[in-house]
Amino acid sequence: MKNIITILLILGCIKMGNAQDASYSQFFQTPQFINPALTGSQRCATKVTAQYRNQAQAITRYSYNTMSISAEHRFEPNNDGAMFGLGMIIGNDIAGKTNYRVTQALLSASVHQPMGDHLMASIGFQGGLVQRNVDLNNMIFDRQFTGTYYDQNIHSGEDFTGTRIFHPDVSTGIVLSNVGSNPFYAGFSIFHINSPNISLIESVQAELARKYTAYLAGEVPLGSGNLNRNKAFVYHLVALFQGPFNEVNIGGGYRTETRLGENASFYLGGILKLNDIKSVNIRDAIVGVVNYESEGWGVGISIDFSTSEMAQANYGLSTFEFSFYKSFGNCREFVFCPGF
Repeated sequence: MKNIITILLILGCIKMGNAQDASYSQFFQTPQFINPALTGSQRCATKVTAQYRNQAQAITRYSYNTMSISAEHRFEPNNDGAMFGLGMIIGNDIAGKTNYRVTQALLSASVHQPMGDHLMASIGFQGGLVQRNVDLNNMIFDRQFTGTYYDQNIHSGEDFTGTRIFHPDVSTGIVLSNVGSNPFYAGFSIFHINSPNISLIESVQAELARKYTAYLAGEVPLGSGNLNRNKAFVYHLVALFQGPFNEVNIGGGYRTETRLGENASFYLGGILKLNDIKSVNIRDAIVGVVNYESEGWGVGISIDFSTSEMAQANYGLSTFEFSFYKSFGNCREFVFCPGF
């Protein structure tokens, strides 16, 4: 029965366009997913990141998997102090028994312009190609119900034009940063500006809803010396709105130097996830995050502990996430993209 519900929900999203983008709990590891204007805002000139997320494995053997690899590079200031960023993301999201798959290849570009001693304004653009496909052989439809069971030999009654579609995707964003001793940045972005049609049914027009994202992040130094390596409290707030869906993540943690490696740092933090903030029951999950970095190499692990009604079905453990990254090149003393 759970598989049938999952299949019908996925089909409904395909027909009505009420699809929701996949997202990471460690959203700060790949800033391009949050705002294209953050491309190239990492501490070192170049960063390559791989992420993997497994969701709902405890509820059904047909889990939801999200994975991506991204890279971004910052070009150093020209005569007026402006910096430029270029980035790319290759992502793949696989959902449920129908293997509803979203594969995307995106390029990002940004400009970071100083506005004074400590302020910096950034604007970014992102564009690329997205493929969506589904396995119809694993789908079950209401017309196939005989009264006692589902017979997949009965015609579904749906007029699918194919199992695969391609569409372009365009996004943009802006960010204002403070690169002083208490760095923070605040930004706003719009994804899917072109509202592409994602329907697999010829007679149905299903425009993908635009996603609006607001993000505030920063860090407060808790010790003296180099801000990037010493003790600091790091905080993140991200709000996502896409069609009828909404999500707010409030997180923070403690970062400190450690003797477990050369130039090493350790981060321990958490995130409170809130879904459907207009309803009474808005809690979704509490996330525990651990991150270790040494000599530019970093690894992050997070676990989502469900606090919603799904907690009874998945024993409270809903999602595991892993990230791995490498930073190299010229590294700046300031941080205008607070992170680990």
